[in-house]
Amino acid sequence: MLAGREREGYPKLLGDIDFDMNQPNVYGLITAQLSRPAGVVLAQGLFRPSEFLGEITADKPTVIKALGLRVVGSAVPGGPLSVCEFVPSALEFIAGEIWSGDGSLMFTGASEFSALHRLPIVGGVEATAFYNSSFRLRRPTKTYPFDA
Repeated sequence: MLAGREREGYPKLLGDIDFDMNQPNVYGLITAQLSRPAGVVLAQGLFRPSEFLGEITADKPTVIKALGLRVVGSAVPGGPLSVCEFVPSALEFIAGEIWSGDGSLMFTGASEFSALHRLPIVGGVEATAFYNSSFRLRRPTKTYPFDA
């Protein structure tokens, strides 16, 4: 769980995530599932590691920049958003390993209550995995208003 995730614009409602890079698999694939509620699988992912990119240390950290959208609705039904802004932040990894490979994502369509399956998947992705990692979330120093 990320500290300050609402402040950074990360979603509060994620669900149950099953992801274990140590789980043995005869195909060399790493699997992940997102469920909400637990037991109702909304998304499944696969990662095929192909290249070890290196060790991460506190002396040689790896920084991943992110851009969140922070939204606070109006207290009045149908009213304008109280807050709608882009929030740049960064994850600074200070320990662990980095692996690259191919990723695959599939939405199951299991629930209309959490309709992730309506989002388009436009193709395969180049994927990166951080293994046995430690990181800190860098606080934003500025936000950018967005008119929705």
